[in-house]
Amino acid sequence: MTLIDFIIKAKLSGYASGGEGQELKFEDGSKGFELVSGDYRYLDSYNGFNPFSGSERVFDSDNILVWVMNYYGEVLPNCSDPKGIYSFLKDAMLLISPEYQFRGPVVIL
Repeated sequence: MTLIDFIIKAKLSGYASGGEGQELKFEDGSKGFELVSGDYRYLDSYNGFNPFSGSERVFDSDNILVWVMNYYGEVLPNCSDPKGIYSFLKDAMLLISPEYQFRGPVVIL
């Protein structure tokens, strides 16, 4: 499995399909998701809810960091549907592909 294929598999098995309530709790107090498959290990850990900040990391079989992405998000107080924002985010994350492996496509039609 290529690194990109693994990243896509890991992202699809994490927040996008599980979301709140399905996370692991890590020793440092963060929450997140983990996937080990083949030669790779994926860790997605985040703190907070609104705002939130996190990091996705992939390690190879020698436990060497080979990929990382940091993220931050906040729903502004004047938003009339905060839950709708998180629902949209999950939908976008489920549309990842090798061309848009970060958070889904530029535009969702």
